[in-house]
Amino acid sequence: MKKILKPLISVIAIGAISLSVNTDKNISANNIANTCEYDSASKGNPDYSTMNCLLTETALIYDVPPEIVKAIAEGESGNWRHFDQNGKAIVTADNGIGIMQITNQADYNQDRLKSDLVYNIQAGVETLDKMFKRKDLPSINGGERDVLEHWYFAVMAYNGTKPVNSPIIQATDERNANAYQEKIFGIVEKMGLIDLEVLPFSSEDFQYDSNSKENIKFSSMNYPFELPLTKSKHAFETNQKVNTTTNANLRSRPTTDSPLLDTLREGETITITGPFEYDEVSTKKNHFVWYPVKRSDGTKGYVASSYLNDSTPTPKPLPPVTSASNDVVVVDGGKVVNGRTLVPIRVISEEFNSKVDWNQKSKTVTINDGTSEVVLTANSKKITVNGQPKIIDVPVRVENGKTLVPLVVASPSGSKASWDQNKKQASISFNGKTVIVNVNPNN
Repeated sequence: MKKILKPLISVIAIGAISLSVNTDKNISANNIANTCEYDSASKGNPDYSTMNCLLTETALIYDVPPEIVKAIAEGESGNWRHFDQNGKAIVTADNGIGIMQITNQADYNQDRLKSDLVYNIQAGVETLDKMFKRKDLPSINGGERDVLEHWYFAVMAYNGTKPVNSPIIQATDERNANAYQEKIFGIVEKMGLIDLEVLPFSSEDFQYDSNSKENIKFSSMNYPFELPLTKSKHAFETNQKVNTTTNANLRSRPTTDSPLLDTLREGETITITGPFEYDEVSTKKNHFVWYPVKRSDGTKGYVASSYLNDSTPTPKPLPPVTSASNDVVVVDGGKVVNGRTLVPIRVISEEFNSKVDWNQKSKTVTINDGTSEVVLTANSKKITVNGQPKIIDVPVRVENGKTLVPLVVASPSGSKASWDQNKKQASISFNGKTVIVNVNPNN
């Protein structure tokens, strides 16, 4: 089954893809069914390839990443199921209807939510789209719609912003693996074969009473993270150059059952030669799609979308930097904890040409200035300097994607660090250059 360009959609390229949508639900639902060659009157669950098409095409109409929609459908229905073995829509004890588990939605025809699979999917995607547009929910970075992690709070709200879905458990300060949105993003990773970034929230980011039914209160309406976040893999265009994220199989046809032509090297640049296609084997349950591609030597084949990245990476937001002169740079983001001044390590280290590496799995940051190497662990006072263990006064902190460390730790070997009490500024001077950090003593 191939992706077919639908006349219903007008695509306008302005940065990220945006879509002009015909809002007539009947026309839209019928068009999606026709595109995916699905008989809406069948009263039966379609094969996996067709279901992939229905979920993907509906998501694209509403400019929602298909990876998110497919994961929600998986999480809500268990196995991309809408009808039971008797041809009746699955309705749960809390009155959730069908594959997208639509509950208490007065704007939709309740009978049709049961009888019409495509209408049910459309209702779910529209609901998710509304959650993303809500002004009372926080955004991630610039809130671009094509970045998967930017949908974190919209996915949370799809289920509810109750304490049970807090990203952090206040009592233990641990990640809440049972939060709805955490489960959905876990499905994106497992079924979509995509490695997502873990957004480093802290318990201070959310306030709630675990014994109350009141909604979570958010400490900020925007969370900027210095992380390489993940764009949707369904928006690549013909003639666009993309990179492979790992060694990937190049197949002769859009299915793993087809002959293996070769292995693409990690980081190899290839060219998209046409629109994506769905797996030609209908019984294969994939959350990804297949792109026809061409290598630099002219070899053509198919590769799973999961293993492709836009050759232009998603930019990382950095703390505001102001150049006072060629030799003086001023940055924001410092704070005082237990009488100690903490400063953002990455931007300072990079100003002094030190190499900074963050290991998400071990929660460690490694700083190498060419003469010494310091390894720090989030929420720990233990560090190593050139392999030797040491203890610092205040634990390393990770807040809103920024790693904060004591001023003395951020200072390169041989540098001079100082504190201006009147201006509330910390400064580090090294090799003729000075970095000044504005510090908020009350945060």
